[in-house]
Amino acid sequence: MSDSHIGMVVIWNDIKEEMRDEFVQWHSIEHLPERVSIPGFISGQRWYGEHASPQYLTTYVTQNTEVLTSDAYIQRLNNPTPWTLKTVAAFCNTCRAAGEVIWEYGSKKGYGGHILAIRITELEDLTILTEHLNSLANSPEQCFTELLRARLVLTTPTASQLPTAERAVRTGDQNEPHMVLLLESFSGEDALRHAFSKITAHIPKLMHSSTGIYALQTGIMS
Repeated sequence: MSDSHIGMVVIWNDIKEEMRDEFVQWHSIEHLPERVSIPGFISGQRWYGEHASPQYLTTYVTQNTEVLTSDAYIQRLNNPTPWTLKTVAAFCNTCRAAGEVIWEYGSKKGYGGHILAIRITELEDLTILTEHLNSLANSPEQCFTELLRARLVLTTPTASQLPTAERAVRTGDQNEPHMVLLLESFSGEDALRHAFSKITAHIPKLMHSSTGIYALQTGIMS
């Protein structure tokens, strides 16, 4: 279990095709730097999955969970720039999940080249789930050795469903999952598939979870 109580925001989205190029520019030039400049934000990354659905994944790490509902963050969400309003209005299939990292394995620094995002919608026994993950992390098979890190995020509605001006621009948002399991690899997609197969062998319910593999496009640290 994590003893750091760090927070994470995980956002999935597609974008209308005519806005794709502008989305990439906005997200890289304005949005990521803006978000990571908020007090308490540590890093932000954008990932792209050609065969994933949705195709874009954004991850933010914060110093603690209080940052997720802080005045500074909410003020930013309620005062979107004109470029943000234009771009976010073109979002499709958006899902925003925010909460606490309750279990982690591996490095606390750097980025992996690929990430597997697993949306867990069924309520799981957290103790059993983390025990399985700890067992796999310490297994003689060493199925996690090709991972940079793994994180389990327990989402909370108060952080995930903030009623802000930025959220109001989007339409058709999907419900946030109960938990998100993120596996990052420095050895490519096969390492992620291998680790996930080992996880589902111990936790069969996760086979029915929504999953997607994404490659890192850009990242920024505070």
